[in-house]
Amino acid sequence: MDSKRIDEITRRAISDAVFREKLSANPEKALREAGYPIEGEEAFLKSLEAALAQPPEALMGAYEKGLPGGTGGSGPMG
Repeated sequence: MDSKRIDEITRRAISDAVFREKLSANPEKALREAGYPIEGEEAFLKSLEAALAQPPEALMGAYEKGLPGGTGGSGPMG
């Protein structure tokens, strides 16, 4: 998944409590319902699931370090 889309998902999860709850409960379903293409993004989904299992501060830490599965390497997620 490209870093632009990962940044978009992260910003939405931070600003939209309903999306964040859905994402925490079932990341794959929430992303599909929100219209994000996730086929072939197993590494990203696993990283996201692991990050969401942590306290919110850990999710921010994962965002700052860059979740695996991103491409490009130019932004905070890459």
